[in-house]
Amino acid sequence: MTRSSCRGSALSLAGLWIVLSGLALPVFAQAPEESQDTAELPAWVRQVALNGYGTWYYGKTSNENEILGALENGSYETANFHLSLAAAVSERLRVVTQVEWRNDPDGSEEALDYVFAEWKLTSEMRVRFGKAKMPFGIYSEFPDVGTLRPFLELPQAAYGPIGFLGENYKGVGLTGSLGSGGWRMGWDVYGGSTELEEDSTGEAFLLGEELEPGEEIENELTRDVIGGRLVVETPVSGLSFGASALSGIEEADVGRRRRVYGIQAEYSRDALTVRAETMHEEVFEDLEATGSYVEASYRFAGHWQVAAEAGHLRNEVFGIDPSGQPANLLEHDDLALGVNYWFDDNLVVKLNYMRIRGNLYAHPPVDELPEIIEAGDLQERTNVVLAGAQFSF
Repeated sequence: MTRSSCRGSALSLAGLWIVLSGLALPVFAQAPEESQDTAELPAWVRQVALNGYGTWYYGKTSNENEILGALENGSYETANFHLSLAAAVSERLRVVTQVEWRNDPDGSEEALDYVFAEWKLTSEMRVRFGKAKMPFGIYSEFPDVGTLRPFLELPQAAYGPIGFLGENYKGVGLTGSLGSGGWRMGWDVYGGSTELEEDSTGEAFLLGEELEPGEEIENELTRDVIGGRLVVETPVSGLSFGASALSGIEEADVGRRRRVYGIQAEYSRDALTVRAETMHEEVFEDLEATGSYVEASYRFAGHWQVAAEAGHLRNEVFGIDPSGQPANLLEHDDLALGVNYWFDDNLVVKLNYMRIRGNLYAHPPVDELPEIIEAGDLQERTNVVLAGAQFSF
């Protein structure tokens, strides 16, 4: 994936106070006109990179189903900002952290996306300790950088709240690369635990469980995780493919093993980008899910971009016989179209249309769902319009 639009920004102020979660953190970088004063600062202080990624959009659905912060009457509430700070403490040590502020129709929250130390073992291998970026698939390490993708949101068939993967892992990991002769391989292995979000509305209803408003999204912890990813860059410029896998034990059900596999392919050159992924999850005597998408975009006239994406997701829950049940509560298909205008690589406005079939993600509020299903009024098809902006520095 091209990452030029999220390149580090060198700070040019002698001192900058950044408030992170209520704590004031002094950050310094060398300014040419103040080189004599800043020369006495530690080397790492003069090598700090600061990045920020923001999103805001308006969302409207064609019926009472809700998805991605979009409501039937429209909502302007979806907005988020992520602030990332990286410091090269020495030639071998780098410390990275990122915090998030998020607002949507359900309220506001703050979160620590990741914080880890990275130690350079060799010129092509590093070890990470802490809460680190999740190396799985194409978008997992940069899910919040909207200027690296053609749509306002990630492909939901793979990156929605189905439970394939979390945004980070807590533990220890190795990352590296090697190659020659036009071929290059990037690899990651890691171990620890990971948290993920899962929309459990349909599953809870079909199992006869009651959910209160605000309980739709369930946080699940998987411990004793072992995982890895391998991405191969080919001699064909812009063409790569890869595979990811992880295995661990679900904390909520001790002894219940969870396995996730994924394969990916990407072609990105000049104005054309095509990406595709398939992910599969198995949890013993709990569920089995498979999600896939294909996404293509083309940028022309320097500023305009058109995009299309198709996704397909199926979820099977242990103990549920779909016959005689609203099986669409476990299904999601989408077709998305987008038109974007790029002011430059760090600011884009986007207009997205989605045609969704199924209610795995797109469904009424959880407290209204039983009554709507009983009346036979659950809408299987939902049209969604998202319009907003994304920016980065």
